[in-house]
Amino acid sequence: MALTSPPGWPPGPPPVTGGAARRLAGPGAIVAVAGVAAVVVHLRPPVDGAYPSCPLHALTGLWCPLCGATRMAAAVMDGHLATALHDNALVLLLLGPLAVVGLVSWSADLLAGRPRRAVLGRRGWVVVVVAAVAFTVVRNLAVGHALAPLALSGR
Repeated sequence: MALTSPPGWPPGPPPVTGGAARRLAGPGAIVAVAGVAAVVVHLRPPVDGAYPSCPLHALTGLWCPLCGATRMAAAVMDGHLATALHDNALVLLLLGPLAVVGLVSWSADLLAGRPRRAVLGRRGWVVVVVAAVAFTVVRNLAVGHALAPLALSGR
């Protein structure tokens, strides 16, 4: 005799309930925090010593995949896209847009009352991780010196 699960087991995600404002509380909180962070970065530009330094860079001298992201954000807000690209191309071209797409997708699912869907599948996340590792390795080699953050690389 084969064992079977009762109908409806395992249970799926609970239905999304409440009005639009309640449904969008999570994405709204993320947008609010990002907005406050943007104002702080704009009012207090990321010059040396203004923000904590990267622990990996402080200990090893190596640039991590996020080194320069604060300077990149400040450059974007000031309209200096070339500087932003030099400060952190990975965040500007891949991780930032991916975060926006994920937030929009999450919001659309919440408004439609659907359970949250993954923006990227397993292969997509593998591509993101491989890109981050490759970016980190290249920016720490002599050939990839142009990928180091401008304000900190001595250029």
